[in-house]
Amino acid sequence: MLALYLSLIETNEDRDKIEKIYHRYKKLMKYIAMQILGREELAEDAVHDTMVRLIENLSSIKEEGSKEEKAFVAIVTENVARDLWRKERYRRSEDITDYLHVIPSRGSVAEKVYVNELLERICALPETLRAPLEMSVYLGLSSKEIARALNITEEAVRKRIQRGREYLSKEEALS
Repeated sequence: MLALYLSLIETNEDRDKIEKIYHRYKKLMKYIAMQILGREELAEDAVHDTMVRLIENLSSIKEEGSKEEKAFVAIVTENVARDLWRKERYRRSEDITDYLHVIPSRGSVAEKVYVNELLERICALPETLRAPLEMSVYLGLSSKEIARALNITEEAVRKRIQRGREYLSKEEALS
């Protein structure tokens, strides 16, 4: 992979610089990405995207091996991983809407209709309530993981999940 990054750079000095950055911080970048994304293949994508972004902003990196360089790499990695997480979350929410009209193979007709209506109501929730609820129910993430991903407190996550469930219960009572 390193050869690909190096082929994107014109000068030998910049190639040496990006090669040193890659070898110095590849484990740190992967660790940060794994903390946010939780899946190895997504973390590897995040490291790749981080390297491309670092190449694009190579002039921002002044001192090799400095605390500032490490902080810059960590911040870029975190931002890239969060962007990737948001894209993945959006893709998953689209996937859920794909199942709205799929009738489960088991159960009565009433149960099948109920499942589809429930999925529709979940998709209709405001984003602030829908995201934590989906992450908890569909992805099985803990409140701590959701809080870290959404950059909110664990208490806020628990409250939003509770409100989302209450909202769905009220909707069900009105139906």
